Amino acid sequence: MLSIIVPTLNEEDYLPNLLNSLEQQTYQDFEVIIADADSTDRTKEIAQRYGAKIVKGGILTVGRNNGAKVAKGKLLLFLDADVLIEPNFIDKAIKEFNRRNLDMASFYFNKKVDNINSKIIYHLADASKKVRQYTRYPDGSGGCLLIKKNVFDSVKGFNEKAIYGEDVEFLRRVVKKGYKYKVINLNFYASTRRHKNVFLGKILLSGLIGGITISIGAYGVLKLVEQMYGGWGNHTKKD
Repeated sequence: MLSIIVPTLNEEDYLPNLLNSLEQQTYQDFEVIIADADSTDRTKEIAQRYGAKIVKGGILTVGRNNGAKVAKGKLLLFLDADVLIEPNFIDKAIKEFNRRNLDMASFYFNKKVDNINSKIIYHLADASKKVRQYTRYPDGSGGCLLIKKNVFDSVKGFNEKAIYGEDVEFLRRVVKKGYKYKVINLNFYASTRRHKNVFLGKILLSGLIGGITISIGAYGVLKLVEQMYGGWGNHTKKD
């Protein structure tokens, strides 16, 4: 069984699209867990309508960890609320995950987007993922991440001090423990909304500073870095 964990904060405009895409999956042996950070819109109502389990959320790391605590599946798939996947995505992902005997996997962005900022960022991010998957300093996106639950538990989940770059910090700890991580050649669509609201230079600079900060463990600086990037939960409207 697969447990799909989605952290949310006022995602009424995006969550229905994600949940619809999950209903259309060719692979259906999964549960959906929504870790909600006290949304004031119809997010929880929508989640209930689709039969999802709802738990208390918080910032991204807290939401993901809380979702994992109640997960029944042996595999965890972390998705952001503004992500979309093709109908055969989960089926193909799990088959490839098992075929390659992986412990954790991430995926490439769908780069067929209109926003030029997003196109640049996704190309850079995917190039980084592709190269660094063979190193001790992997790159990946927490917006679409597949991992064995026992592996997740063994590294004690996401570091809740890492309010920015939490996915990269998490990946590095998993790889450091000797678990097998690779990028699976499947694409997921991520919303371009944030990239339309934040200057490209700010996004690239925050990524550079965030990477250095995570490497040296200076988590106090991450609050400033996250604000440069726009902050989670501050881009809720449709793109």
